[in-house]
Amino acid sequence: MVLVHAESVLLDAGHDTLTASSFPQAEAIIESDQPLDLIFTDMTLHDELDGGLKVGKLSKEIPVLYTSGKPITDDMRAHFAERSAFLAKPYRDHQVVDAVVALLKPLLRH
Repeated sequence: MVLVHAESVLLDAGHDTLTASSFPQAEAIIESDQPLDLIFTDMTLHDELDGGLKVGKLSKEIPVLYTSGKPITDDMRAHFAERSAFLAKPYRDHQVVDAVVALLKPLLRH
């Protein structure tokens, strides 16, 4: 339900989206030829407790917006992708859009 809502918020803000509800689905999207500008991932994917971190590591140069309803430790942050941000749950719709825009801003300058 949260995935569908976040997707709807981003679509309403004019962003195209691809969704994955599991680490294998996310991995397949990232490894495909589909161009990606940003990854928005929950720290805990249904099939992997640290699936969000694994997604971030797969992303290489793609900015990553992490989210979680659980507290994030400094040790977890140390494993975040290089260009990333964290958005704590619960978040408001505008916070998702603002975080995505902030992460994409350096890409738009080129």
